[in-house]
Amino acid sequence: MSNFHIPDWLKQLMDLLDLDVVDRADWIRAWERYTKGEGGFFLNSDQIDEARRVQAQLNSPELGTVLARLGIIGEREVLQAKAQEMGIGFVDLDRVGIEPNAILTADRELATKHRAIPVKLDMPTLYVAMELGNMAAIDAFKARTGFRIVPVLALATEIEAAIDRYYLEA
Repeated sequence: MSNFHIPDWLKQLMDLLDLDVVDRADWIRAWERYTKGEGGFFLNSDQIDEARRVQAQLNSPELGTVLARLGIIGEREVLQAKAQEMGIGFVDLDRVGIEPNAILTADRELATKHRAIPVKLDMPTLYVAMELGNMAAIDAFKARTGFRIVPVLALATEIEAAIDRYYLEA
């Protein structure tokens, strides 16, 4: 790997997620690509200008949403950026496995009702994947489990798919 700075927040996130050496290398390679502008992370001035024009026409406060609507970036990238901006985690449920002991903390009904799914249990903390601003899910999972709940953002479509994948139909 070439010499480049890995920010402290990324190191802390990798520690928090308890990533193994292979996963850490993937994250570091992704960060290196990001800092070099590879992999579609950076936008050119024409894309930004177009998005700002559409943003003004739609009177939309969020540039990320406009960029996603235009197909310039994906919904996942928008949510990752929001998570980073808010200082909370993001989980890609299509790529990350959910811990079996986390799933056992809540039933399908709770997960479906609140469109949220537990992903990691690190006693006494339960990490729950949910959509942005889902305070009801935090309260419901805390009431049901008694654990400290740490929200991590995930795409709604991935949450629904994970609920179907990890909870068998009753």
